[in-house]
Amino acid sequence: GMITGPSGVEGLLWMRRSIDLVAVMMAKMLEGMETKPAIQASYTDTLQPYHKFLLRSTFGAVFRGTPPKQDFLLRLAPAPEASQEERRDASWKDIGVFVKVAIPILKTWKDLFVELDIEDSRKI
Repeated sequence: GMITGPSGVEGLLWMRRSIDLVAVMMAKMLEGMETKPAIQASYTDTLQPYHKFLLRSTFGAVFRGTPPKQDFLLRLAPAPEASQEERRDASWKDIGVFVKVAIPILKTWKDLFVELDIEDSRKI
């Protein structure tokens, strides 16, 4: 399908793709990948197919600024008064819950867009 002009449907499409990027990245981190390779692989799997050269180049800059996994986990963690280990453990737990819930929802969301013929695959 093809979406014509800016619309709420187009916004939902890109919101889903962006959430998918995060969910796939976090799933890859749960599998043991470091943050930078996880986001690179998830970008390749989720957003890159819809991006032209300029946006692909922009995402290259994002990858260079990605913090190491342990720092990333601390930045996600609530309760700054807790120990670093407790904060990392809390982040891992939350990431696990997010991935478990988000991946099936995102698949259903994409399947619905395909069924309604609004899964626009053009590059931007």
